[in-house]
Amino acid sequence: MKPAAAKAIIAPESACQYAMLPAMGRELNAAERALRFAQLKARGARRRLRRYAARLGLVRTPPAEAAGSLPGKPLGLKAGERVRVRSLAEIQATLDEKNRLGGLDFMPAMAAFCGRSVHVLKPVRLVYDECGKVMRKVRNCVILEGVICDGSDQWHKEGCDRSCFYFWKEQWLEREPDGPDRTEA
Repeated sequence: MKPAAAKAIIAPESACQYAMLPAMGRELNAAERALRFAQLKARGARRRLRRYAARLGLVRTPPAEAAGSLPGKPLGLKAGERVRVRSLAEIQATLDEKNRLGGLDFMPAMAAFCGRSVHVLKPVRLVYDECGKVMRKVRNCVILEGVICDGSDQWHKEGCDRSCFYFWKEQWLEREPDGPDRTEA
């Protein structure tokens, strides 16, 4: 059990999640790239078939699966789901000594979003590593609507103008039933 006092968030040397992409996932090999291409083509065909079958009334939509929201377990979040960012203490309990979970940094500026309720913009499965010029496969990671890095504490005194989405591990979030928006912590 971790002590009740929250440990300080230490800024990594790079101070940007995008610089840590090599640690966050692995590069796709040639076979995986070819498979990914084939999957995208097949997904489009399946989507067209499902729409056609639904129009004909041949398909029922299955009930949504209720995944558990235990700390440390991935939730299998989908776009549009409402989540609450866990408290800073709960998130810190998942981090290693370098403030990372699965190679993904928890940035000091992300602490401002703890306790807020937001919607998942989309799950992240693949990320393009601009430094290494490769695609990287990531797991249990999402981006949230309106949760964007303002770059004010990045790199140098002028900051960063890129306005990147923060990557969030599913273990840092918990499902919340739909209801009125709560944006204040």
